[in-house]
Amino acid sequence: MPLLASMRNRFSGLLHSERGMALPVALFAMIASMALASAAVMATIDVQQGSHRDDSSKSAIAAADAAVNVARLRMARYAFVLNSTTPCLRVGSTGLLEGSKAETVAGASWCPAITGTVGGSTYSYRTSPAGTTCGSYNLCVVATGTADGV
Repeated sequence: MPLLASMRNRFSGLLHSERGMALPVALFAMIASMALASAAVMATIDVQQGSHRDDSSKSAIAAADAAVNVARLRMARYAFVLNSTTPCLRVGSTGLLEGSKAETVAGASWCPAITGTVGGSTYSYRTSPAGTTCGSYNLCVVATGTADGV
């Protein structure tokens, strides 16, 4: 019995003592401050990634706009080589524009896709075949731009 009473007195003294509390309090304070700092860092990283994506989206739109301008320029400049058998333009191995045939894409007649690069971004465009109407327009152009995977 004296051993049990001695241990009971000792545990009772430890429970009422404040000795050794500095270390757990300091650890808890450090963990809490690290959690708050980590949340701030993660929020900053998310904002930077969103900003990069926005910048890439704007570059992709600019590349698509450039593709439309290139398509309109080529159609205006080289329209004299187009006829009913070769109503489309394409870039040849020598870089010159040559005539080509239209193809059916999604049930509509379109010229083959032409790709290029501008300012580090890539673009692709298709035009409607020469001599056909595209709705109420003489020429339709569909362009897609890509920048940094966007």
